[in-house]
Amino acid sequence: MLQKQKRNTSTMNSQSIHEDAVMDHGYEETAPGTNSEKTFIRVSALPKELQSAAQQLDIDGDGALDTREVGAAIVDLKQTKKDNRGLKKTVAVFVVSSVILIVCIFAATITAARLSTDTNVSSDNGFAYVKGSD
Repeated sequence: MLQKQKRNTSTMNSQSIHEDAVMDHGYEETAPGTNSEKTFIRVSALPKELQSAAQQLDIDGDGALDTREVGAAIVDLKQTKKDNRGLKKTVAVFVVSSVILIVCIFAATITAARLSTDTNVSSDNGFAYVKGSD
């Protein structure tokens, strides 16, 4: 228990140090309602694993994500979620349709097997006749 608590404390300390370093490198924002510099997030200040994705979002290539680029990312995220919901519904419809088709094929096979027990095939001409009729 004590070791786990020590690890959590050391993780929290390293995380807060990392956050302080990120803040030093520049999440630069202006106060709401002021007309000074634009609000932006430096791509280099983000964690390494996020930087490549952030570079793709950087439309103007200046190395920073401004409010317009972040807004475009949010709109793209919403559209992707909407598309995913539509695709899930489409897959569900295909699965249900496939199950219905399988049940229909099974029912047709059973029906054909039952009907074949009530018929005879004539060896003279190859026609099928109801049993008992000649």
